[in-house]
Amino acid sequence: GKPGIVVYSWEKNESWRITHHFFHPDPLACDFSVKGHNFSWTDAIFGIGLSAPNADNFTTLYFHPMASYNEFAVSTEYLRNQSVADANFNAFKLLGSRGP
Repeated sequence: GKPGIVVYSWEKNESWRITHHFFHPDPLACDFSVKGHNFSWTDAIFGIGLSAPNADNFTTLYFHPMASYNEFAVSTEYLRNQSVADANFNAFKLLGSRGP
């Protein structure tokens, strides 16, 4: 299936799934080598973390796919609004690359 995250609203007792192409693995970062064993690993979104509240009282969700060199972020302002979460493509930001 398509990689995504599930957002849960405690207030509404509802959840919804959000997808974005930044959640996908980077095909150039899928080759791994551990103790001489080479393999391809195509895991998508893997690590996530939240910042402290920003000046607007929303937090920033930081995330990266397992097979990627890049780190991404999105404000929870967009994730909390089910009607615009998937539609606001530009709310998701590339922060940079950690390199191979």
